[in-house]
Amino acid sequence: MPLLGKPGRLTEAEYEVIRTHPRVGSRMLAGHHLASLVDAAVLMHHETPNGKGYPLGLAGNDIPIDARIIGVCNAFDAMTSLRPYRKGMPHDRATNATWRSMPQRPG
Repeated sequence: MPLLGKPGRLTEAEYEVIRTHPRVGSRMLAGHHLASLVDAAVLMHHETPNGKGYPLGLAGNDIPIDARIIGVCNAFDAMTSLRPYRKGMPHDRATNATWRSMPQRPG
C-alpha cells in the first residue's frame, strides 16, 4: 500500500521513508539544465524556522526564501487536504495556524 494513502498514522520507519523525498527530488533534478533554479526549494522545503525540519536541520534565514515559501504552501495544503485518516481543516483555521507558526519579528 502506498504510504501517502495509508489509513492511520505512519510508523517511525514509514515516516523515515517519507522524509527522504526532498533528497530524492533533488537527485531527480540533477543534471537538468534548469535544476539550479529550483534545487534549493526542492531540497529544503521541509526545513523549519526552529531548525527541527529536515533534511538538513536548517533554521531561520539559513533556509532560502523560495524553500520557505514552498514550505508554507506545502503545510497549508497538508492541513486543508482530505486524508484517509482525517478531514481537511477549514481554510480560515489553517490560515490562523500558519500565522501562529511564523516566527515573531522584532519591532
